[in-house]
Amino acid sequence: MSLNDIPFPALMALCASALASCGVTILIWRRDEPVLFRVAVTVVAFFPVVGPVFALWITSFPDRMHPALQAKYPKTVNRYSIPLAKPGHDGESKKG
Repeated sequence: MSLNDIPFPALMALCASALASCGVTILIWRRDEPVLFRVAVTVVAFFPVVGPVFALWITSFPDRMHPALQAKYPKTVNRYSIPLAKPGHDGESKKG
């Protein structure tokens, strides 16, 4: 298969994907992440067409919040106003 056998729109999509992969790779290597993570995401970024999108999705997770902003008591604070069940009360009425 030669370059002349590839349809022009497919060739343009591959060229655009290659340029996007290079740009995403630059963004990946500027981040402060472990080297193994950056290598793995770089490999994903160079998959044709969908690679740059997946690489951006993988690296766009938000950073952890500052400890002062995190919930200190997640089992008691984040109840969303759900009343606690009373002992001996299962929610059903015992009317005849």
